[in-house]
Amino acid sequence: MKKLENIKIIFIDIDGTLTDSNKQLHSANIEAIKKVTDKNIYVVLCSGRTNQYVCDFSKKTNASNYVICCNGAFIYDYKNDKDIFSSKLNFNDVTTLWDYCLEHKLGCILNTKNKRYSNNYLYNVHDNSIETIRELSEVQEDIYQIVIDSNNYYKIKDVDEVIKKTESLGIANTSISFVDKIIDSSKYFFDVVNKNINKGDAIKYLLEYLGIKKEEAVCIGDHINDYQMFHEVGFKVAMGNANSELMKKSDYVTLSNDEDGVAYFLNHYI
Repeated sequence: MKKLENIKIIFIDIDGTLTDSNKQLHSANIEAIKKVTDKNIYVVLCSGRTNQYVCDFSKKTNASNYVICCNGAFIYDYKNDKDIFSSKLNFNDVTTLWDYCLEHKLGCILNTKNKRYSNNYLYNVHDNSIETIRELSEVQEDIYQIVIDSNNYYKIKDVDEVIKKTESLGIANTSISFVDKIIDSSKYFFDVVNKNINKGDAIKYLLEYLGIKKEEAVCIGDHINDYQMFHEVGFKVAMGNANSELMKKSDYVTLSNDEDGVAYFLNHYI
């Protein structure tokens, strides 16, 4: 494959893409991104993670000052402290899920612009950035994403039906263990945002904001929440460790995340 021409922006997922299987960031990826941004090409990290997390990662990797977080529910320019796009959750629907999680002892994390709040039922999370609260009224900020987790497949399966019955909420991402119906997995989660919010629509919005054409954009991803990204760019790259369906939709499959697949693609084709 020849080098891609006239590329102005590259969207890159974080988990399973930019980081390895141990969630570590390799210097090879940092150096490759720096070479790309030195060519005045935007590199935008696009993740289901929180705004603060993605901003910190963007700074570590020499990426641009634009980030897409919470599975597309929030777009931020951290250099100019500007909210470019946001889709806050309906408080009544948040209350419905929060109360359900408390009743059924499910982990529930509420992601705002700068903070994370949770109940007492996180099954496997040790994160100092998460503040445990007793009442939903303690959150005085707009909520953009809810993360629900459990180590019980059937509890997660039931909450799926609760989400479907809400007025405005939808599942933007879920664990492969739930998709594949692995009953004995130790990890299940849902990332919940407003219906019709996803990484793809966020990319489309940011491209319009920056005045960049779809044909001038590339994305790199690995997971099921990256499907929508593939619809909004001109060239689609799947990681070597990607979901098989995502590979089928890609224009190119690079090396795995443990083999610095991002760096390999950027160094060879951009």
